[in-house]
Amino acid sequence: MPKDERPPRPTPSQLLHQCILWNNACPIGQHVRYFPIQGRDEYTVQQTDGLAYILGDHTAVVRLRGKAGCFALDNLQPMGEDSV
Repeated sequence: MPKDERPPRPTPSQLLHQCILWNNACPIGQHVRYFPIQGRDEYTVQQTDGLAYILGDHTAVVRLRGKAGCFALDNLQPMGEDSV
């Protein structure tokens, strides 16, 4: 995608708002769908392992249990308890 066609990066206040909404809706240990490639249907079921936070002033992320690093909230979808 050419640079001028990329959507603008979220502002720090938008990222903070995204983290607050996530943390209120998705407690630690919540099962989530992780979509490694946005726009595709393939996902794996994971569990959160912490609260969402802002990484490097550019991405809202959360850690997943048993996985190294952190994962963008944009690639995750919380699951209800009956979905596990």
